[in-house]
Amino acid sequence: MTKSELAEHLSRLHKLPKSQARLLLDAVFDCLLQALSRDERIEIRGFGNSKPDTIVPARGAIHVQARTCR
Repeated sequence: MTKSELAEHLSRLHKLPKSQARLLLDAVFDCLLQALSRDERIEIRGFGNSKPDTIVPARGAIHVQARTCR
């Protein structure tokens, strides 16, 4: 499943415009990336967990500046 497919599913499930669903996903991923950049462990119950040393960027991945999470 791609990020685009996730946004489309979120859009349909919660009756949101696709642009708003993409913004929500971007915010979630930005928060996760920020936590990893601070060497924090991420745990999502029922999905899994990850630590920064287990993340390997995909070849040719584009890295973006993360926004501040609250």
